[in-house]
Amino acid sequence: MRTKLKEYIPLSDDERRRIWNEGVFVLDANALLNMCRYSKQSSDELLAILKTHKDNLWLPYQVAMEFFNNRISVIESIRKGFDGLLTNVQKWMIYSKRN
Repeated sequence: MRTKLKEYIPLSDDERRRIWNEGVFVLDANALLNMCRYSKQSSDELLAILKTHKDNLWLPYQVAMEFFNNRISVIESIRKGFDGLLTNVQKWMIYSKRN
């Protein structure tokens, strides 16, 4: 049973350590684009983790292409979100001064 359903059995500490030390990590475009959406601190922490495993990272060409094709629109959508928030705060401030 353990061999048939091994994905349901928790990994041992040795197995987990082996994966982190020997495994190959393949990021998809969304993982990279999400770093634009994270706070600076979260992005910095993720980058620090990735740097410690840089020899085990693989970035396929397609992933890099999707990242570069979509990063501007992701950044623009974040900017628009902040612009909308600023507009709502300004409206609230005007409304609160009247009442």
